[in-house]
Amino acid sequence: MCDSSRRARWLTALTTPRIPPRLSARFGSPSEAGRQAVLALLRDDWQSNGAADRGQAGESPEEMLRDLEARTGRNRRLVIPWLDAARPLADAAILEVGCGTGCGTVPLTEQGAKVTGVDLRDDSLRVTRARLEAQGLSARLIRLNADELAAGLAGESFDVVLFWASLEHMTPAERLVALRGAWDLLPAGGLLGVIDTPNRLWDYDAHASQLPFFHWLPPRIALPYAARSSRPSCRALAAADEDALYRYGRSVSFHEFDLAVAPAETLDVVSGLDEFLRRHNFPRRLRWWCPGRDRRHARRLRRRCRRVHQAFFEESLQLLIRKP
Repeated sequence: MCDSSRRARWLTALTTPRIPPRLSARFGSPSEAGRQAVLALLRDDWQSNGAADRGQAGESPEEMLRDLEARTGRNRRLVIPWLDAARPLADAAILEVGCGTGCGTVPLTEQGAKVTGVDLRDDSLRVTRARLEAQGLSARLIRLNADELAAGLAGESFDVVLFWASLEHMTPAERLVALRGAWDLLPAGGLLGVIDTPNRLWDYDAHASQLPFFHWLPPRIALPYAARSSRPSCRALAAADEDALYRYGRSVSFHEFDLAVAPAETLDVVSGLDEFLRRHNFPRRLRWWCPGRDRRHARRLRRRCRRVHQAFFEESLQLLIRKP
């Protein structure tokens, strides 16, 4: 193994909190036949829709599969222990809004959660189903847009509702309706979670355009300005409409929750992922106290709204809100 690979593995181990054995014992891997079935679906989708519509432009189906597996591994190491600490996942009824290709669905289901995954795209749901089957897992998967939760899941109740890397791909109107619908599906004590959602209050759009201040621009300015991005798929937005801009990815802040759920300063944020990782990992905790630009920015934001939880001011929104 080369020195750079050793260093990378050492840094990963150093900055990753210890995973409880009862969780890591449930981490699985797909059969080779199952992995090839997933790859075949990605290849078919690639040929049907093209690079601009699926993943990064120029990314092959094989690279897409490796990316899915890497994201699933990251979620197992970082997100699953956090969620389980807030509410044991075994037998929990969980609704995943915008489940995509299963990078959250697979690790949740591994832990014994009863997962209902909804997504607007049939091709994504097919990939998720194939990935679950490759590990002998199952979940309920439904084609449903996020703003249809109230009607599509009427009469149901969930212990946890998660927007996992999905809220930022909705239009402003869809976000408000989806958050209200998700809140109504929770009983008292249930948890509303947002994970891997870029924060509008930060000045660099690392998620979509990789341009400074891009997500602060009004759509009529952002669309033509997208041509300045280094990402080919983002540059294509210059000829698109406002809905396409939001579908591609547009940051979120506490203001949506303030409008759709309750005043932000009254929300019972029981945990934030960044806080959890700092508490369980010394190097991360040490970085928090170092006077770096990012930490200064997060603290400066908090000083503007002292009654709003710190998790709303991190670079990504990753937090759990308890319903009273």
